[in-house]
Amino acid sequence: MNYNRRGGRNYFVRKDSRYSGACNVSGHSHGDTIADELYCHIPVTIISMCLSLIIMVFICEIFSIYAGFEKLVYGKFFHICHYTHILFASMGSIATFLRFSRSSYLWGAVTSLINSMLFCSLSDIVLPSFVSKILGKSINMHICLFNSQDLFNILVFGFLGIICGVCMSFGEKRQSSSLCKKIHAGHIWMSCLAALFYIFSQNSVQFIDFAGTIVIALSCAVVVPCVLSDVLVPIVLVKHMKKWKLL
Repeated sequence: MNYNRRGGRNYFVRKDSRYSGACNVSGHSHGDTIADELYCHIPVTIISMCLSLIIMVFICEIFSIYAGFEKLVYGKFFHICHYTHILFASMGSIATFLRFSRSSYLWGAVTSLINSMLFCSLSDIVLPSFVSKILGKSINMHICLFNSQDLFNILVFGFLGIICGVCMSFGEKRQSSSLCKKIHAGHIWMSCLAALFYIFSQNSVQFIDFAGTIVIALSCAVVVPCVLSDVLVPIVLVKHMKKWKLL
C-alpha cells in the first residue's frame, strides 16, 4: 500500500498495478485499499438489494389479505433484520480489529459495539429516511437506540456478534476465511432488507414503479456504511489507539 508525502497511508492508492486479481470479499488481508473494498462490495450490495426487492414482492402478496396491518408486519421484519445486521456488523468489526491488535479484547469489544450500532443506524434508518424523501414520502425517523426495549435487543445481538468474532479469530485460517465470506454477504443482505422494511413500515410506496431509484439510492446508503464499519473504522481505531498508548 502506498504512502503519501506526509508518511501516512493512502488507502485509495494501489501498491502495485499488478495487484488486480479476483475480488476477495472474505477475511480481508487488508493489503487492499478502501477503493478495492468498494469495488468488491458494490456488486454484492446491488445483487442483495435486487434479491431483497423480490422478497418484498412475495411478502406483499402474502400479507395483502391483512389490509391495514402491512406496516405493523413490515415493522417487525425491520426490527429483526436490524438486530441481525448489528450482529453481523459487530462480528466483522471486531474480527478486523483483532487482526491488527490482540492487546486488548475489551477495547476491541467496546469500539466494535459502538461502531456497529452507529453505522447500522445510519444505513438502516437515517439514510433510508432521506431515500424516502427522494421518493416523495415523508417519514417519522425511528431511532432504535433511543428506545429502551430496542436498545436492550441491540446490545444483546451486538455482544453475540462480538463473541462470534472473537471465536472466529481463534479458528483455523482457511475455515475462518470461508466463514468471513458468508458473514460479509449476510451483513450486506441484512442491511438491504432492514433498509427496505424500514421504508415500507413507515409508509406505502409503489416499489415496482420506483424499483430503479430504490436500488440505486439504497445501495449507496448501504455500501458506504458497511465498508466503513467493517474495514476503515477498525483499522483507524487500532492505529490511533497504538499511537495514544491505549493498546
